[in-house]
Amino acid sequence: MKKAFKFALNTIPRPILIRLSYVFKFFAPVFLKGNNVECPVCEKSFKKFLPYGYNDNQRDNVLCPYDLTLERHRLMWVYLKTKSNFFTED
Repeated sequence: MKKAFKFALNTIPRPILIRLSYVFKFFAPVFLKGNNVECPVCEKSFKKFLPYGYNDNQRDNVLCPYDLTLERHRLMWVYLKTKSNFFTED
């Protein structure tokens, strides 16, 4: 699966990848159902996160298959939920 993602990310133009991601996010959670990792943004559990990256810099367990958030997005979400009043203040 890692080779397929690497091929897709390196050959398909980004605007097309974004359009395909809307369809992909309905099927990927079914195949990756499990309890090993949890996304704090969508609060869903998966067997693993998807690989992400371009060329030779592809990293494992980075992309949430449901809401397509990266680790930096999840980290920012946790920070805003726990350390700030971003979601509670008007």
